[in-house]
Amino acid sequence: MRYQSVFREGLFSGQTIIVTGGGSGIGRCTAHELAALGAHVALVGRKLDKLAAVQAEIAEDGGSASAHVADIREEELVIRVIDEVLGSRGRIDGLVNNAGGQYRTAMKTISTKGFEAVVRSNLTGGFIFMREVFNRWMEAHGGAIVNVIADIWHGWPDYAHSGAARGGMLTLSETAACEWAAFLRGISVTSHHFDRAMRACGNRRGDTTQHKSFKAVAETGRTNKDTVCVPLFCCLTEFLLWITFPEYTRNFHFCLTQYVERLF
Repeated sequence: MRYQSVFREGLFSGQTIIVTGGGSGIGRCTAHELAALGAHVALVGRKLDKLAAVQAEIAEDGGSASAHVADIREEELVIRVIDEVLGSRGRIDGLVNNAGGQYRTAMKTISTKGFEAVVRSNLTGGFIFMREVFNRWMEAHGGAIVNVIADIWHGWPDYAHSGAARGGMLTLSETAACEWAAFLRGISVTSHHFDRAMRACGNRRGDTTQHKSFKAVAETGRTNKDTVCVPLFCCLTEFLLWITFPEYTRNFHFCLTQYVERLF
């Protein structure tokens, strides 16, 4: 059963969108909904078995996806993936920078090596993907970038390494929104953070439950009830490409009302 979405059918038809960390969690759910809305989804991750499983799910539902194994922290692998996607699809319309991870520990116990590893995964890898997608395609053709961060406002106890990286990604997004929007049309760089209970989009695959927090999904491991916030998808659409959102909560709701009939 194909994911059911609140957005209009075919919203991303003909588009190719890269989703990093596409083998599980937020990335998997995002990939399913994008595919259900007509996009070809290029799934990126470190484990082929997870990517292949999501690719098979999407194909079973009638969607289109490809699997690309890469560690986003390795520049040459990121470049290879982008070249693969451009070679097979001829375009990249969007990038969802979602890959990353962290572990819980008190700040006083974090080793320098551990801190640097999390920063490289949650910040440096996202920067490499942004830069290479921009240089290799979006500078000339436009596109949309959504950077997924976390609820880092007012600090993040026991996750100092990831909080620092996610805060860096927010500032990186704000900088890119300024530098690239100054001379390009069709670039939207957005940091999208997920609150303690994510707002349900109404998307589902083989399940009637529509409202479920991401935290609960992660705890139960029941991947057929994932949810994705509305702003992530809106920021990938052509209707919001003329506006940059350094952090979506500031101006998103006003902008959404201008295009609601075209989106839903």
